[in-house]
Amino acid sequence: MDRLQSIESRVTNVEANMATKKDLAEVETKVASMEAKMVTKDDMAAGMNTLKTDLLDAIKNMNGNAHR
Repeated sequence: MDRLQSIESRVTNVEANMATKKDLAEVETKVASMEAKMVTKDDMAAGMNTLKTDLLDAIKNMNGNAHR
């Protein structure tokens, strides 16, 4: 009888620790939200190109103003 109670106790413990469909749905929503906020390599490359262009323009403007 003790063995049966031990097995029942372990099964109850496993059931208590199992994720429910609701739990999984909540995790899925959180992951999707995090993915939507992630910056991709393409985003970084576009940002770097913009920064490079802005810096080059600023340098050209500085050089142009220095000759006046």
